[in-house]
Amino acid sequence: MGFKRFLTTFDFVRADADAIIRCECGWQRRVAGKEFVKLFGKLETLESAVARLRCSGCGRKGKSKVAPLPHLA
Repeated sequence: MGFKRFLTTFDFVRADADAIIRCECGWQRRVAGKEFVKLFGKLETLESAVARLRCSGCGRKGKSKVAPLPHLA
């Protein structure tokens, strides 16, 4: 992904990237950039979106990390 900065959820769409969400418990999920924007809105900061995430594996909130991945066609 180079040195692009991802500060908002819309940055994933702009960079044609997916988001990989990983929890401390080991659970992970890949989300298409457009779907990520649908979940949170395009002007949501990445920091506030991560704080709102609840893990589907362990149920904890705000313990996930989000990183960009190249979009799969």
